[in-house]
Amino acid sequence: MRIIIGNLTSFIFLILSLVHVYWAFGGKWGQSGAIPTRAGKSLLQPGVFGTLLVALALLLASFFMLSGSGMFTFNNRFHFINNSGILTVAVLFLLRAIGDFKYIGFFKKYRETPFAFWDTRLHSPLCLFISASAFYLGFAN
Repeated sequence: MRIIIGNLTSFIFLILSLVHVYWAFGGKWGQSGAIPTRAGKSLLQPGVFGTLLVALALLLASFFMLSGSGMFTFNNRFHFINNSGILTVAVLFLLRAIGDFKYIGFFKKYRETPFAFWDTRLHSPLCLFISASAFYLGFAN
């Protein structure tokens, strides 16, 4: 079970990382549902560097999940770094799923934007799945 969950979560992170690289280099597909808006204005203005930094963080999370699945291991001296990384991912994505109580997460107030539509149906449930998977991998090690 650990291998399946770890590999699936790692694959999800890899895909998310690649999508962010696509956006960083000018891709437009999926952007309307990826950034929260208010009165038609984006609440975030991510630049190329910031988007690539997110892509790198997602790629790192992919490696943590893959390691958590047992597909490869760090040196025993660095095992705590892997578990810390996995549990950090779990907490961050749980917080993302809960949201800011305004624009993001399950408890958002504003629900009439394209982002809110996708956040309710895809982003927040995916974040909750990632969080649960990471907690499982973090404590299964």
